[in-house]
Amino acid sequence: MKLLVVSDSHGKVERLRRAVELNKDADAIIHLGDGYNDLRYVALPDIPVYKVRGNGEDWLKMSGNDVPRDLLLEFDGIKILMMHGHTHSVKSGFDRAIRYALDKGADLLLFGHTHGAIERYIPKGSEVGFGEAERDIYIFNPGSIGEPRFGEPKFGLVTIREGKLLLSHGEIDL
Repeated sequence: MKLLVVSDSHGKVERLRRAVELNKDADAIIHLGDGYNDLRYVALPDIPVYKVRGNGEDWLKMSGNDVPRDLLLEFDGIKILMMHGHTHSVKSGFDRAIRYALDKGADLLLFGHTHGAIERYIPKGSEVGFGEAERDIYIFNPGSIGEPRFGEPKFGLVTIREGKLLLSHGEIDL
């Protein structure tokens, strides 16, 4: 199972289109907010698309406010919590978002909002917020495809094979 993960496209449809073209073999597309409506302008393969609202969608009061702020998915036994991250203040640290993901039973937390690519493994027993992680969890931010904080526009790939996760980042050349 291969998941294309994008975030913070902010109207940069060509970059989003390029990420989809580069990953035509993806089994699903995940948009982590701040530009999920940009997907309307991209020819998408016939695969599921999952999206959550970002602060941009909240602030603009865009149509589609029925889109959730977070969503728990399961693929091949791996539970994935996707969120934009603004409601858990990820710009000032990840503990609140990690604690929320652990409480939801997630094995992987996907978030955007910071515009910077992040990939971390948090082992069971690690200090997280006001307690210890009850189990292992991965956190992953694909970076921003529209307005990257550093470097080139980025997207993420999550590969799930035999109950194992492989997380990686890709870039769009400008």
